[in-house]
Amino acid sequence: MPFIDIHTHHQKHDSEVISIFNVLIGKNESLPIGDNQYFSVGLHPWFIDEKKFKSQLEKVEKLAYNHHCVAIGETGLDRLTKAQMSLQQKVFEHHLIIAQKVSKPVIIHNVKAQNEILEVYKKTKIDIPLIFHGFNNNQHIANLILKRGCYFSFGHAVLKNGSNASRLCQTIPASRFFLETDESETSINTIYEIVANLRNITIEQLKEIIVENFKNIFTSWK
Repeated sequence: MPFIDIHTHHQKHDSEVISIFNVLIGKNESLPIGDNQYFSVGLHPWFIDEKKFKSQLEKVEKLAYNHHCVAIGETGLDRLTKAQMSLQQKVFEHHLIIAQKVSKPVIIHNVKAQNEILEVYKKTKIDIPLIFHGFNNNQHIANLILKRGCYFSFGHAVLKNGSNASRLCQTIPASRFFLETDESETSINTIYEIVANLRNITIEQLKEIIVENFKNIFTSWK
């Protein structure tokens, strides 16, 4: 049974790992090479170009139909970046519409804007799953996300004793989380080992949980 890394910025070739490379429109638009290389595609809030965002979104939509694309994103809202929140919301809403068209889940980037993200999600009335990646927020925010039927992905923050991620990955329902490496050099194997220990289960049991979750919402993956 494979390890699954649902969000990474590193192109990897490991027969034991299914990894989803993040293609960043406006930053790194290179697609991973190989028959078994999968990716997500999105316009990150950091790279929104006010003058070119429409053409940037066209690139997202075109690549969304690629059979190696299994998710949309990362996309979302970020209160600490330069793009106006109104423009970010417009771009994010368009991602949700694309995701609905292609029936693929959305990888969410969230910086101090979970309420607005969930409001846009509610407004669009789509039924595509959202995955809040690199989750390291508190229990209150986790509860808001759980109530909306969304998912979590935990990364290298689980390695830090006492972090929100290390605490919450122990109690989040088994059916609602994934694991990732993001930009970290930490291997997905290590993250699995830490989370398995925190949940007091074996790595094989954790693999079974993640694979089942993956099959349930990454329905375009074959």
